[in-house]
Amino acid sequence: MGKTLSFVVVVLNSEKSILNCLNAILEQGIDLNTLEVIIVDGNSKDNTVAVCNEFFSKNKMDFKIINNPKKTLSTGWNLAIKNAKGKYIARPDAHAILNKNYISNGIKKLEENIDIAAVGGVLETKSTNFLGDLIATVLSNPIGVGPSLFRIGLTKDIESDTVVYGIYRKTVFEKVGLFNEKLGRNQDIEFHKRVKSKKLKMLTSPDLMAIYYSRSDLKSFVKQSYNNGLWVGKGYGHFRHFIPLFFLISLITSFIISIKLGFLFIVFYTFSVLMSYLYFSKLWNLIKLIISIVLTFFLHISYGFGTLIGKLSLK
Repeated sequence: MGKTLSFVVVVLNSEKSILNCLNAILEQGIDLNTLEVIIVDGNSKDNTVAVCNEFFSKNKMDFKIINNPKKTLSTGWNLAIKNAKGKYIARPDAHAILNKNYISNGIKKLEENIDIAAVGGVLETKSTNFLGDLIATVLSNPIGVGPSLFRIGLTKDIESDTVVYGIYRKTVFEKVGLFNEKLGRNQDIEFHKRVKSKKLKMLTSPDLMAIYYSRSDLKSFVKQSYNNGLWVGKGYGHFRHFIPLFFLISLITSFIISIKLGFLFIVFYTFSVLMSYLYFSKLWNLIKLIISIVLTFFLHISYGFGTLIGKLSLK
């Protein structure tokens, strides 16, 4: 029997976050009899599957747990889509918490406008410690992530070239195909570029809010930034994603021309970042400002360097 919605979550050792993700289903303003939940597990070594089974034993709804031996996001998403019975497919991450009525608001927008192929929300970025909170600030500020609508926020529905935690018409996958399983990252960006190439529209809406937990230590933050940039360099990104590479090249070039010019470049960069945190983030604490500026520099350098290595690897 068909369903209105297939709620898809790909998991791997997600016991600490998956319960919050699943509990959010209960506050989505939809009849639980009209949805199915598909958990795709990549052979988790912790209690992820046990946590899921316990949740479903207490909350009666259609569900299935599928094994994902390849352990990647794209293979997991594709397995779920192939097994989905829903008219719509929701694709949150295991560590995401969808706010109240995220799903019902998204479905309403899809039903009101048949030209919309997918709708996504806006993230409220949080963390679990002091450094993580500042990383969350960096990832929510335009100076850190550029014009990323789902990260910096917006006040009205806007057509976009990507969506986060998207709710898709299932027919989109019939028209566009599935996620590219050859990619280690940026599978959603590549997929959404194909969606746009088919003249299909996507919407980002502030009526759909979700909580995203950022990295909470410098090492994982830098590693994530580098890997994101790496796959942009391999050709899976938009023009705006190359700005950190331009910054890296400009920084190196300015120091090659003269030490003085290099220092002037750094001063201008620091001032610009400072103003952005004062204006957009209302960050007035001096210590937090200094750390945020340093984190922003690490983000741009690691992302730009990753993009450079990705480009060179194509040669």
